[in-house]
Amino acid sequence: MKPPGAPEPRLAAFLDLDPAPVYVGFGSSWSRGRVPELAAHAVAAVHAVGRRAIIAGGWAQLDRHVEPSSDVR
Repeated sequence: MKPPGAPEPRLAAFLDLDPAPVYVGFGSSWSRGRVPELAAHAVAAVHAVGRRAIIAGGWAQLDRHVEPSSDVR
């Protein structure tokens, strides 16, 4: 049993890799009808610098428009 607040094992392993992933989130910001495009740009920017990413949903629900992969969660 994992301790309260501990990440799931797959996420913990992802976070433990070097270099650390880039956090992408816009908090309470939202984008009227352009969320898929915004999510795609965020992922492309992270890939352009050769990094992995943690995508936070926020009010824009950015995470709903990103496919989890080996380098994006």
